[in-house]
Amino acid sequence: MQRRDMRRLAAGDGGDAAALRAFRGEEADRHDSHRIHLLFNNAGVGNSGSMIAHGREEWELTFAHLLARVYDCTRAFLPMLQKAS
Repeated sequence: MQRRDMRRLAAGDGGDAAALRAFRGEEADRHDSHRIHLLFNNAGVGNSGSMIAHGREEWELTFAHLLARVYDCTRAFLPMLQKAS
């Protein structure tokens, strides 16, 4: 069995649904597979604020943004995850 290099770093706006679907299609073509068994996704926000300097509202906005990006990426790749055995 041929071992494939499955490592991939992608940067971009996880909130762009069309870009995520395009990325999913590119990865499916690149690996000649329309299924995946694992999906690792992460989101980050560069923020100069701190828990000490800013209140809960700022924290909630940041958290909501991060969670939404992980959700969007998972939804984009969900069809490929569902096809895995």
